[in-house]
Amino acid sequence: MMEQFSRAGVPVFAADIKGDLSGTAAKGQPGAIADRYAEMAGTFNPDACPVQFWDIYGDHGAPIRTSVQEMGTQLLSTMLQLNQT
Repeated sequence: MMEQFSRAGVPVFAADIKGDLSGTAAKGQPGAIADRYAEMAGTFNPDACPVQFWDIYGDHGAPIRTSVQEMGTQLLSTMLQLNQT
């Protein structure tokens, strides 16, 4: 759905806490799907979606300003690399 909305020109906000959605920013590789797509519909033309990454630290994207209370315990413990103990 993100990809289709982006192609239609609709801005999309997707919270990518784990980092598994960031691959949508990269142009796809045709691979084996290109042959199957050619049999069914025509030419497979992979493309990339425009993205703007937000970064709490401001090192690899647009900086986010927030308070410790608004971040929540899970995100805060991940940032501080805390363990169960």
